Amino acid sequence: MGRVRKRQPKKGVQLKTPAVVTVEPERTDPEGTAALLTAFLQGSTERQEGHDMVLVTLNIAQLTAHKLTILLHYMTAYNVDILCLQDVRLTIAQAKFLKKRALAHMGTGSIAKASILAPHPDSESLRHNNRVGGQLILVQPRWGRRCTSSWADDSGLGLAAGLTFSATSQRQVQVINTYWPIPNQDLEMDTLWSRVTAWMARNRKHGSPLTHLQNLIKCKLHAFLAQPSTVNILVGDLNASLVGNGGTHRQLEEWTQEAILCSGLSRHEEGTTYTRWSGPANPTGHIDHVLYSPGRGAEHMGTFIHEEPLWYDITDHRPVRTIFKLDTGAVNSTPVKEVVYPADLDMKDDDQLDQYYDRLTETWADYTPVDDEATAEEISQELLHISQVMYDTARAVTKKPRTKTKKRKDGWSPAYIAMKAQLTALTEIKRCLQGEKHRPKWHNTYVSVGIRREIDKWECMVRAMKGEEPDETERLLNIIPNHGPSYWRTLPAMQTPAMVKLCDEDMTKLLSLMHGRQRSELRSSISAATALRERLLQEGKLGRVIKSILGTETN
Repeated sequence: MGRVRKRQPKKGVQLKTPAVVTVEPERTDPEGTAALLTAFLQGSTERQEGHDMVLVTLNIAQLTAHKLTILLHYMTAYNVDILCLQDVRLTIAQAKFLKKRALAHMGTGSIAKASILAPHPDSESLRHNNRVGGQLILVQPRWGRRCTSSWADDSGLGLAAGLTFSATSQRQVQVINTYWPIPNQDLEMDTLWSRVTAWMARNRKHGSPLTHLQNLIKCKLHAFLAQPSTVNILVGDLNASLVGNGGTHRQLEEWTQEAILCSGLSRHEEGTTYTRWSGPANPTGHIDHVLYSPGRGAEHMGTFIHEEPLWYDITDHRPVRTIFKLDTGAVNSTPVKEVVYPADLDMKDDDQLDQYYDRLTETWADYTPVDDEATAEEISQELLHISQVMYDTARAVTKKPRTKTKKRKDGWSPAYIAMKAQLTALTEIKRCLQGEKHRPKWHNTYVSVGIRREIDKWECMVRAMKGEEPDETERLLNIIPNHGPSYWRTLPAMQTPAMVKLCDEDMTKLLSLMHGRQRSELRSSISAATALRERLLQEGKLGRVIKSILGTETN
């Protein structure tokens, strides 16, 4: 990417305010863009369905709420599983705001990983640059539920970030998003290259920012590829071309050979297609790439570069959409069903057996079996239906009356159970990290898997409760804001003391919310309102009883 023109910041804008999500005015007319988006989505015939993994890489040249809306519609229309954005230039407040919006749009199980939000010892002022830099990775639920670990480069400047996904048959896929900065001779200029150089000097690291980043990525690729059933996918703005078609850096082809990567495009296609433009009619090079490990179980099905007018006023780059087919098959796009255990009848209880027999007899009275010409699929579906009817009947017969238990606290039943489940998961994670309470201490290679298992138990327990409102489950899973299951599943690798500290902080907040005084105050208000209604009912004041039930009663 070329040098970015410096703009004067707007007066009076406070970037620490969560509601402020842009540093500069929008460059796109919303109404005009909406028309372009509609024409773009309706006019394309290249939408791909049924593929195992669809990735898109794009240098967005500063992400805003308006651009994010367009990208989310684009992901839905083209069935994009993973969207890797570079040069987002987000502050912490902006990243939190846009992350929340993206997760709400994509749904449960999705992931939004922003480089500026990764834990780092440096301050925000050292890591954020409103001229260039930063990353954001969006993952749809189909693959978001399969994410097992993540990492980010140690500079905190958004140079590289990786996510590991678990496909079927123990196939592991590592997706790395990267942005290679452009060198500049004047180190006093506030560029990404200068900031990386300053960070390397503070941490006594030698070499140039490019060689440091290339070595880091190559080590990550080789270490992951050394494990069985693994495949690497590298995407991003490398500011380099494989065939000399634009770019600043050279010898990209030699580096990809050392990193055991290849492109799905031929040399002719690399030389005649463009991913960066300087204006609508001036292409400058093919510097955005999707590279993968050859012969490791990922088959390249096709790469598409979008050059429609929609992107002219959004960024100077173009989205590169690549489709892969895995040798182990696609992951299940539907949520995993709840495990159903059989309901056993008491063979010594004659009344129960008679009731079961009578109900089945009544059910089968109107049953029509499949004919002799039915297909194997139709017969399988009919057998499944018969099994489900028998299970439902046995469950209805053996269903025991519900008894009152002290585990459901009066007034706060759903919230209390959700907090208790979260507290149990965090307590177990902390004990296994430190090897306490007779728990075997987790090895470093098992930490991400162990955390995911405990978080899954917490989420399953909360989702088992049927709330009255559709969004109640999500509210219960995010009682501590921004620290729901997705937060814990995508935590980057860190030292055990830092992980234990995070657990302690959330456990302290949960214990405060679960304090008995808060529950007793709620129970007292509920009991007082009930007593008032009973007294008014005995006095015959039905009007006030109705107002009390509707919540319109005034003191």
